[in-house]
Amino acid sequence: MDGEEKIKIVRGDASYYPYEIMNADDTVSGLYFDIVDSICCRLNLVVEVKSLPWKRAILMIKTGEADAITCFGRSIEREEFAIYHENNILSNSCFNFFTLKENSEKIIYSGNLNELAGYKISLVMGYFYNNVFDDVDF
Repeated sequence: MDGEEKIKIVRGDASYYPYEIMNADDTVSGLYFDIVDSICCRLNLVVEVKSLPWKRAILMIKTGEADAITCFGRSIEREEFAIYHENNILSNSCFNFFTLKENSEKIIYSGNLNELAGYKISLVMGYFYNNVFDDVDF
């Protein structure tokens, strides 16, 4: 495939059904990659996809070692090194809190994060949830 331009896309190393599916042979498939393949075929681009630990994938975008990253939530910090298309409508996220059934009566949450100030909340390291959540000071 000489003469064709290549594009390197990085992603996390897990499956996010039905958008990104990590196959047993270490290839990826799913809705996002169907779209990417279609666009790159029309633009005569060869796609190289690397599945990596999430923090390494972010570093590769930040340092310019990769051309694109999938499922990369928008934040002020990330806007310093990543370009977000204003009309991107591929995905939307919402977040939910879970607790043990025996705690459901005593934990009250109406949408104000300050109501959860006395509780421990587990997060995925390196994942951006949203500005409202990340700006909470407890």
